[in-house]
Order: sequence, then C-alpha cells, then structure tokens
Amino acid sequence: MTLSTGRTLFHYRIVEKIGEGGMGAVWKAVDATLGREVAIKVLPAAFAGDPERLLRFEREAKLLASLNHPNIAGIYGLHEADGVRFLAMELVPGEDLSARLARGRIPTHEAIELARQIGEALDTAHEQGVVHRDLKPANIRITPEGRVKVLDFGLAKALDPMSSAGSGRTDGGMSPTITSLGTVAGVILGTAAYMSPEQARGKTVDRRADVWAFGVILFEMLAGKRLFDGETISDTLASVLKTDPDWETLPADTPPNVRRLLRRCLAKDPRARLRSAGDALLELDADEPQTAAAAPAAAPAESRWRERAAWGAVAGLALLYTVKLLGWPGSENVPGRFPHLEIPYGESETASALVTPEFSPDGEKVAYGVRVRGGETHLVLRRLDGFDTRALPETDNAIFPFWSPDSRSLAYFTRGALRRIDIDTGATQVVSDHAPWGRGGSWNAKGQILFAPHPNSGIVLTTVGGGSETELTTVDPKLVDASHRFPQWLPDGRHFVFTLWSNNAEVLKKDGGVYVGSVEKGEPIRRVLSDASRAVYVDPGFLLVHRGDRLAAIPFDPKTLKAGDEAVPIDAGVSFNGSTGALAASASRRGDLAYAIGPGDLPNELVWLDRQGQVVEALHQTGQFSQIAISPDGRRYAAARAEGTNAEQIWIGDFARGASVPLTHGANDSYDPVWSPDNQRVAFSSRETGNEDLYVQSVAGTTGWEMIHKADIHDTSVTSWSADGRYLFFDAQPRSDATRHEIWLYDFQEKKARSLLSDTFPQTGAVLSPDGRWLAYTSEEGGSPQIFIRPFPALDRKWLVSTGQGDTPHWRADSREIVYLTHDAAGTQMMAVALSSDAGAPNPGAPVRLFTFDPRIAFTQPSADHTRILAGQEVVGSERKAIRLILDWTASLKGRDSRR
Repeated sequence: MTLSTGRTLFHYRIVEKIGEGGMGAVWKAVDATLGREVAIKVLPAAFAGDPERLLRFEREAKLLASLNHPNIAGIYGLHEADGVRFLAMELVPGEDLSARLARGRIPTHEAIELARQIGEALDTAHEQGVVHRDLKPANIRITPEGRVKVLDFGLAKALDPMSSAGSGRTDGGMSPTITSLGTVAGVILGTAAYMSPEQARGKTVDRRADVWAFGVILFEMLAGKRLFDGETISDTLASVLKTDPDWETLPADTPPNVRRLLRRCLAKDPRARLRSAGDALLELDADEPQTAAAAPAAAPAESRWRERAAWGAVAGLALLYTVKLLGWPGSENVPGRFPHLEIPYGESETASALVTPEFSPDGEKVAYGVRVRGGETHLVLRRLDGFDTRALPETDNAIFPFWSPDSRSLAYFTRGALRRIDIDTGATQVVSDHAPWGRGGSWNAKGQILFAPHPNSGIVLTTVGGGSETELTTVDPKLVDASHRFPQWLPDGRHFVFTLWSNNAEVLKKDGGVYVGSVEKGEPIRRVLSDASRAVYVDPGFLLVHRGDRLAAIPFDPKTLKAGDEAVPIDAGVSFNGSTGALAASASRRGDLAYAIGPGDLPNELVWLDRQGQVVEALHQTGQFSQIAISPDGRRYAAARAEGTNAEQIWIGDFARGASVPLTHGANDSYDPVWSPDNQRVAFSSRETGNEDLYVQSVAGTTGWEMIHKADIHDTSVTSWSADGRYLFFDAQPRSDATRHEIWLYDFQEKKARSLLSDTFPQTGAVLSPDGRWLAYTSEEGGSPQIFIRPFPALDRKWLVSTGQGDTPHWRADSREIVYLTHDAAGTQMMAVALSSDAGAPNPGAPVRLFTFDPRIAFTQPSADHTRILAGQEVVGSERKAIRLILDWTASLKGRDSRR
C-alpha cells in the first residue's frame, strides 16, 4: 500500500508527509477515534521479510510505550494495517534542537534548563532499563512553551539488524553502521558527533553512552559549536576517540558545577564517567544554595555517609545529594528535620504497601517492589553506594520481603510459598510451601524464621532450610476474621512483636494492635500498643507504627517488653495499606530508616479500550476501584470501590449519565460484584459478619441485603451468574487448608450451595457460557494456571483452551469466543480464542494475542460483544512517590526526653 494524503491506515487518517527518519517515512495523521493528531512512523520494508526482527521490534516498542514522562514523546501503539507496520506516536509541535542550534549558541541559563529536562527524560528511561543509544539534537524537540520532548527512545536498538539472538552480539544498540558506513533502510542509525567512544568502537553500550551524548549536547548548547566534528564520518569518529574537548570555548558564565558535570560526562573511559542520567541531574543541581536551617542537620549524615559508603569518585556527589534533599515539600512538619535521602519512583512505578522498602541489616542496601507489566510487581535491589537498581530474579509478584541477618539473602512470599534468594548469585530456595498469602516474616541469627502464612493464620516458626513448622500463636476463634501477622524478632531471640489484625471493624478497634509473643511454651501473648499497624523494631528501643496518618516512633524497652506513652513523629504521608495493616517502613540494625511516601493505592479512571488495547473513550469517572462488572444490557456497571480508609463497598454507575452511587453501606469490605441476567440485582461477597458470606441486593436500593450463603468453613469470591438466573458460581477456599481453591455454585431453585469442582490443585474463576452448555474455568492441575472447558452440568470431559498460562476467562454473548489473561516475560496480555461448538465439542481454536496491558491498567472487563474492554487505569497525579531514607535516625535523637 502506498501512503498518501487522505488515505486511512487503521483508524488514522493521513494528513501529510513531514519527514524521513531512521525508520523511513514519517507522516502526520489524525486519530479518527480520539480526534488527536499523531505522528505515523512506517517501518522499513526490510522488516517485512524478517519475522525475528519484527518480533524483537515489537518487544522493544512495548517497553518504550511504558515510558510515561512529560519530557518523553509517547508511543500510542504498534499496528499493522493493509500490509503496513507502523508506530503511532505523539506528534510534538515546535522545532528540534538542531534547528535551534543552527541559529547560534543558547544562553547559559536556557541551556541548563533544557539540559535539565533532557536529563529528566533520560533518568526516567534509565530507571526502567531503557537506553536511548541515538541521542542527538535532531531527536530533541522544543515545544513553543519551551518544554523538551525527547524522541525515538531505544529505537536504534530495535532497528539494528545485528542484534538478533543468533548474531552473537550482546548489544544491539551501538550503531555499528557508523564505523562500516553501512545503513539500515538507507539511513545511518547513529550520528557520529554524538556517539560515545565505546559506541564508535563497536563495543557493547549501556546508559553511560547516553550520558556521553548528554554531555556533548550540553557542551554544544553552551559553546555554540559542535564539540566533535570533521569533514567525513571517519574524521568525526577520530575526533571522538582521540581529541579532548577545548574547555576554553565554554562561556565565562558557565557555573563551576556545570563545568564539573561536563568533565564527568565526557570521560572517554566509561568507567570514569557518570553512570546514569540521575547522576548527571544531581551534579547539575549540586551548587544550588542551601538554607541555613538545613546545613546543621545535614552534618551527621554527611559524616556517616562518607565513613560507611567508601564511594570513591562519587562520594562528593552523594554528599550533595544528601544535603539537597533535606527540604522536601512539607518537611517543616517533621520535628528535628532529620537528614534524608530519597529514591524516587519512576512514572510507571508505584510504592505498593504490600512491597515494603526493606533496609538491609548492615544498612548498605534497600530492596523494594516496583509495579510493571499490567499490575505485576517484582523486587529490585539498590545499594546506597551507587545509583543503579538491579532486578532480582524469580521475584515476580513477590510480597513482604525481609532480610537475613547477614544481609546476603532476602526472603519473600510468591506463588504460594515462602522463598529466599541469594543476593550475589540469584539462586532461590523454597523455605515453606505452606504460605499461600504470606503476611510478613522475620529471620534471626540462629537461622530461625517467623512468618504468617496467610491472612487468617497465627505466627509460625521454621528454619531457613525448611523442615518442621511450629505454630507459636493461635488466633482466638471468637475474634471474627482476625489474624496474627508481621512478626519481627526482638533482640533477645526469644520474643517477637506482631500485629493482631481483623477485617471486621469492631474487632480491629477493640482487639487490634501490636502484641508480644514468645517461642517459649506457655508464655501468653500480651498487647503493648493499640495501634493497628505493622510494627518495626528499631534498636536500641523504638517501635515504628502508623499513627494519625504519620510514621511515628514509640519508645519500647526490649527487656521489660513495655512501650512508652510519648510518640516521636517522623514524617507524614507514609504509605500505609488500610486493608492489610501493612506499614511501608523498615530499619537497619544501625538505626537507619527506610519508608515509602505517597498513596498506597492510586485512584483509577474508568476508560474504554479497543481490542488493540488503545484508549478509545475516557469516562471521566475516578475512584479507588478494584473490581468492576458490566450489566448484561451494557448500560451500567457495578464496582468494588473504597473511599479513603473506609471499607470497600459496592457502587453502581451509569455509563450514559456518568453518575455513580454506593449500593452497600457496611462497616466491612464488600467485593466481587456480579450482575443478575435481568439487570435488576447484584450478587457479591462481603465480610460484614466476619465471614466471606454471599449476598444479593436489588440495584433499585429499595430493599436491604439478602444473605444467600453463610460461609462458615470457607472464604468465598463470586465469579459469575448463569444466563438463566438459576446458578451463582463462586470460588471457595477452605479455612482448614488455605492452599486449596474449589469451585462451588449456589442453586437459587434449591436455595443451597454445593461443591462443583474440588481437587488437590486450585480450580477457580468458573464462568458458564451464555448458551448454558460449557463451563470455562482456571485450573492449576499442570502446575500453572490454564483455562479449561467442561460440558455443563455433566462435567465429564474437558478441553484445554489456553496455551501457556491463562486465567480470568470471559465469554462473548454468542458463546463463540473466550477472552482471558496470560502473563509472561512480555507482560500481562489479553488473549482471544474462537470456538466452533459442534458435534458435542467446543472445538477451541488457537489463542490470538489482542494486546499487552499498559502498566497502569489495574483491571479489565470485556463488553458482551468483546468489541470493547472496560478498564481501570491508575491516575498518576501530583502526589510525590518515593522511598525516603534517614541515616543515623536514633543517633539524631540522643538527648531527647521522649526517648524513654
């Protein structure tokens, strides 16, 4: 297909050709669905015959699309239409930096501001593992408002024909075409004047190549002339490799910190160069004046930092980093103005209260969780003597990590087990396979581990090598929906603190709080604080808790096991999960603190997606939604929604009017809404009595709740309502065995519930086809979740629907298609399988991938005809999200009367 003005490609109407780039032609187009202008970048024709490069490019484009930052031009989608593969990208108005430089040098203050915005874009990308590899003025646009937009992140790597798996190359982004004078689709991928020495030599590159290019561009903006130049590419490369910058060409008003920054960016040996754009930003701001009040408070941390970290070349930068971050917004509310550091989260990362920032006992490392790939999390490690984060393998969806006493291993809960990972080797080991939904743990010097295996358990003792498990505490059965969680060893090695938590508001208020337990038989537990919060012990005598929406320290004597009365407030806005009691804070044994600030749960905006995962309509309805169900007539939705710290309730919303109202008004959580086929009622699970009972309520709101099933022996989760109105399907998890999940149904005709599918492996998520013939569900009989179909009600045969992992099936209204979710290295994806039901068999076809989730998508619900998908997309607002570190916190309190 030949593109021309007026043609339509997918739902983009071509307006005009606006240039030629490294990818070929670039067109201006209008998105007919959303009414916005976009840039269409057509992939080179050479891609058509190279499936491996297409697949690699698609993987890279998905990663690039996750870069959400005001200084990065966004990628809207990778599409194929009429035989043309193309990227739809943000169309950025204004001129590129090369055009601005053609008019002469840029005033120093303006150049520094542009550099800062370029650095912010690079820092966001570097934090997510993306290296630009082709940073140059032509790839930097300046909008009419003066905002920088960096274009084409990582596309050099994606386009490089030599970076395929079979090439033997470890990196595909160093643009070897420069040295060989070759091209890809007739366009040189890199620009010689901005290439790092290692890139020019054809070596593997990393983020330090971007740091080099950043320095070259900043130098050019200040000096008004290109730093490395020549008549030919070879001459230019020779200058890059051999010529030192002429520092005298910098204008006299160049600040000392900027001169220092340029020298560190332009070190020809990458080992001597700044390691990331984050380093460069800190250096760029290093000479900013500090307030008089901040300087004295910084001194103890500066001394400790220099003594402990042994940073070598970056020690001075780290000290400036400490001083600079003393005055965060709202710090005037923090008594004593403790010296702080901050580790900012990226735009697509969130400080989840389930994944606490854990300071290692030696005070040298912090492990924490980041959100990626459509809601999944993984653990990353950050050393305090550097700026890089390292992803820890085998930690997908890990929660509640905790360190070994020697700081060499990390334990965490995932995939139904308590596991440990060796930080140096990455080797993992199962400590206990009886921890389906762990709620915290602690590891002592004897190799003993305390842990809470699931949300209804007591505290269990085991050893790091696995083996016998002893229940140390037993939950009082009179306390409705209560549990013991978040244990932590105390210094004597015999006692520990833990939290008594309940999802029942009355029990939590009356009996919740911090307790002390013992490994000694017969010693009763005792409550030491009424704060319903995870407690963190800080030597030599404090308990950190969440109190009054603040992080507070309560004096605590580990010998008498008694807490004091006066609290030391530390900071406001600490991340706290009101549904689990998880406080996102930790401490090293030397008295350093780490805690997350910012909302634990971001609000969601409801949006409609098409079958390619693109937003086609925003509903302008925002709230803390966690689940949603579309009514059969498509006019309304039912959602589980929380407001602030209140219990989650069922809400009913109207698509046409944009209005929503609460249906339930309980004191405890209600969730998992499912519509009746006549659109008049909603079934849901609720903890109103303490058990996870099943209820039905009219959406007219004229009658109260009707409990249809009292869940005395198991927890429940409603999954679907049959089209004939007779059956309500739900998951049941026996309280006697938290590792099992069964499929049950409630029969409205017989007015009773019964087990439908039960085995030694989990089976969940049953959904009956609209024609009533087939039951789709998720089973882990093969060791991982997969989608199966059985005839209903016989259930005497089954067919495998998914290939690879699959969960959350949903039928189309004509019973001819199932969509489901799958999770792999590429992310969370929505899949579709066509069915041709004949000869008594559903005959599922091959699964087809529809799209990979944007990392901000929290949940989805397809429409009845599967043409659109209702989704909750996390709203990234102005709330600051970061991990704060306080060094020598206990030392800074010496002499305070509140200590005891």
